[in-house]
Amino acid sequence: MEMKMNKEKIVNKLIEKSHKSIDECNAIYDVLMKNFIVGRKNKEKIKADFIKNLNMSEVEADKIYNISMEIILKNFFISK
Repeated sequence: MEMKMNKEKIVNKLIEKSHKSIDECNAIYDVLMKNFIVGRKNKEKIKADFIKNLNMSEVEADKIYNISMEIILKNFFISK
């Protein structure tokens, strides 16, 4: 995926959809990049990193994961 090229776009969408701060959204982006292969197989690892790095509940981590996947998938398919 072309996530690095679209970091600003992805972070801005995260801010818009999650209502998190720019720092939190940059941290979310960093977790996604660290776990580069995003998808169901890495879902629990990504959520665990959200919980640990952003001090959020499992329910909130799941919500952020779903928002992130929506943004990334829309970005991936629209940019093709």
